[in-house]
Amino acid sequence: MTAAALKMAAPAAWRYRGRAWTLAAVLFLITMVPSTLPHYPTILFGSVVLGLAFCACENKGRLPFSLFPAFLLLFALCVFISEVWCMLSGGTFSFVDLSEMLRAFCYAGLFMLFSAGCREEKDRERVTRGLIGLLSVSSFVAVTQFFNPFHLNERYVPYIAPTQYLSLINNHSKPRVVGLTPNPNVFAFLAAVAVGLSFLMLLRSRRLRYAALILLNGIALLMSSSRSAFIMLIFLVVFFAVFYCWVNFGIIDALLFCGVLVAVGTVLLMLLPQSITGRILEVFQFGSVKSMQERYIHWQESFRYIHQSPLLGIGPGTAVDFQYAADNEWLLLMRQYGAVGVLVWTSAMVLPVINGVGRRFRDDYFMMAACLMAGSFVYMYVSAFYHNNDIGPVVMVILALGIGAPFVKTAPQYRSVSGLLLGKWTL
Repeated sequence: MTAAALKMAAPAAWRYRGRAWTLAAVLFLITMVPSTLPHYPTILFGSVVLGLAFCACENKGRLPFSLFPAFLLLFALCVFISEVWCMLSGGTFSFVDLSEMLRAFCYAGLFMLFSAGCREEKDRERVTRGLIGLLSVSSFVAVTQFFNPFHLNERYVPYIAPTQYLSLINNHSKPRVVGLTPNPNVFAFLAAVAVGLSFLMLLRSRRLRYAALILLNGIALLMSSSRSAFIMLIFLVVFFAVFYCWVNFGIIDALLFCGVLVAVGTVLLMLLPQSITGRILEVFQFGSVKSMQERYIHWQESFRYIHQSPLLGIGPGTAVDFQYAADNEWLLLMRQYGAVGVLVWTSAMVLPVINGVGRRFRDDYFMMAACLMAGSFVYMYVSAFYHNNDIGPVVMVILALGIGAPFVKTAPQYRSVSGLLLGKWTL
C-alpha cells in the first residue's frame, strides 16, 4: 500500500471506530443503565444529541431524515397543542408535561443516529449482536434473581426496582424477576425482543449459540410471569417465522415451520416446572384472570377523561391526580392527545413500514421490525412501550435497523425449510 493510500485509510478507520464506539455507548445506556437513575431521560437525550453531532460532522453536516422521524416531530407538535388546549380549557399546566416533547425528539434522534451509523450490512449485524448480548446479560441477572443465591437480591434489587422488589427478597414463594429494569413486564418485553433477535440471527447464521440465547431469554421471560409479554412473544416469533418462510420458501413451508415451532414451544412449556409457567399459562383463561378484570375497572377513568376532550385530549396530565394507572397505552394516548394525536402517532409507526414493503420485502431486518410493531400494538392493550424509558429506545433502534438503515437484497441460502433445518449447523 502506498503512502498516499495509508494517509487516506487512517482517518477513515478512526471515523469508523468513532462511529462504532458511539453506537456501542448508546446501546449500553439504553439496555444496562436502570431508567430509575435520576435525570435518565435528559442523559439519554444528551447522548443522542452528541451521537448525532458526531455523525453530522462525519457526513459533512448531513443526517438521514425520513418519514418516521418526520411523523415523530409532528407528534411532538400534537403534544404541545394538547397542552395548550388543556390550559385554555382551564386545566393545570406543568413544565414536566413538556418532557413528552423531549421523548419524541429523543426517539426521532435515536432512529436517525442508528440509521446513519449502520451504513453496511455488517454494521446492522454488529448492532444486532450487541443488542442481543446486552439484553442477555439482563436475562442472566434475572435468572439469578429467581433463585437468589447468597441473598444477593436484598443487596441491589431495591435500588433497581424500588416499587417491584418485594417478590424478590426474603425467599418469596412467587418471585417475579426484573433483570436490570424496574418492572417485571418491562423486563419481559425486552427478553421477548432478545428472543426475536436471536431467532433472526439463528436463521441467518445457523449458529447454535443463538439457540442457547433463545432458551436463556425465553426462560427468563417465563420467570417474570408476564402474560402480556408472553403474548407479544408469540406474535413476534410466529409472525416472523411465517413471513420469513413465506417470502423465502413459500406458504406451505411457512405453515410447516410454524407448526414445528408451536410443537417445540408446547413441549418446552410442559417440561418446565409449574413454579415458572403457572402464572403464564393463565393467559389461556383470559376472561377469568383477575388482573384483566381489574384493568377493566381502571379503564373506566380514562374513558371519562376521553369523553371530556375526544379530539385533542387533556395533555400529558402530570399535574392531574388520577386514581388509577391507564393500564392500556391506546387509552393513554387517546386520553392525553385525543384522536388527532393517536392518528399522528399511529401513522408514525405504521406508514414507514407500509412504505418499505415494496423496497425491503425480502429484508430480514425489515420483517423483524414489522413483526415487532405488530407485537407491540398487542402489548399496548395491557401495558406501554412508547411511554416506557426502557422499552421505547430499544424499539427505536430495531426500527432503525429495519426501515432506516441501508440494506442489500440477498438470495436465500436454502430452497426449502427442510434444507434450512437439515443443513450444516455450527457453534
